[in-house]
Amino acid sequence: MAKKLNIDAELKQLNIGAKVSEHVIFDRSPDSGSFTEKISRISHRVVRKISGSSVVKKNKTKSLLRDSDILLIGGGNLIMDLYPAWPLILRDVCESAKKANIPYGFAGIGAGPIQNEPGKSIFTRCLNEAEFVSFRDEHSKRLCEEVLGFSKSMVGPDLALGISLPENVFSNIRDSVFVNVAAVYSERWPIKDVSKFELYIENICELLILLLQKTNIKHIFLFNTNYPLDDLASLKLMGLLGEKRLGFKVHYLEGKRSVGELLGFLSRAKLALVTRLHAGILAELAGSDLVAVSYQPKVEDVLSAYFPGARIVNIDKLLLGQFDDLDDFYLREDTIEVRARNFKMVDALIERTL
Repeated sequence: MAKKLNIDAELKQLNIGAKVSEHVIFDRSPDSGSFTEKISRISHRVVRKISGSSVVKKNKTKSLLRDSDILLIGGGNLIMDLYPAWPLILRDVCESAKKANIPYGFAGIGAGPIQNEPGKSIFTRCLNEAEFVSFRDEHSKRLCEEVLGFSKSMVGPDLALGISLPENVFSNIRDSVFVNVAAVYSERWPIKDVSKFELYIENICELLILLLQKTNIKHIFLFNTNYPLDDLASLKLMGLLGEKRLGFKVHYLEGKRSVGELLGFLSRAKLALVTRLHAGILAELAGSDLVAVSYQPKVEDVLSAYFPGARIVNIDKLLLGQFDDLDDFYLREDTIEVRARNFKMVDALIERTL
């Protein structure tokens, strides 16, 4: 069974006084268990694949929505079929809302890649039947216009930009570099390429060394915003840094961490090198200088739009070792003014949605 996110504890850490009733609507069992239980899970997956069903508990979802006013759907790249099961999950959630006669809408979402015909059909229907659609970047909006023919949308900020930062999570010390690395091309990635993964990690390491040469920092912290998917890449990078014997102290913030915890850690960061979009957003919210590897268009589109001081390295250039143009990465807009502007934009999006 899928675990709860413990949102109430997250809100408490961020000094947000809201109360949340959290429910799990996914029927996804853990990978541990007896041989019989594992065989049963595999059988269920095969049946779902053949029948075209998903892990969504549709009756429970419909029942939960029945007394609601509206279903607000947010998150990351929701309009994408990089993971083949995802369009089916989104379809079942939207259909459950429709059967419960509850309107739904998308707020601050991303799109892409969209490659398969079944996914295109599902996404088109889900978007067309929504009351409103707000994409978090122009690239996502254009992609849905060109590939799906859907144009009834607007561009608004990623909702993570509206996080209000409690003073109690911050440190007055800026003595570390924080690194977040997605498991791109690894065995856990939908598109697997062992040689590319090895080259990717090696060049992340070289980029990190280049950035460290511009500082007098000796502490490196590796962290995940998508655990456990990305820990494979973190551990690979950690091992490579150890092999090079550079004299830096490398620490791994293992496991799933809350937003409040990550903001507290990142408040020690003089510099953050990230791949995941939300790792970059949290680093910027915590006041860190930022270098981001754009492994998907969303990373560059969102970070460059909302954080003009961020430095972006395209993953294709990273794989070629072309990242020696970062001499001026400390030249940036005033972060306090940028954060205030972004917060107002999120507030405006919420007001418009309501």
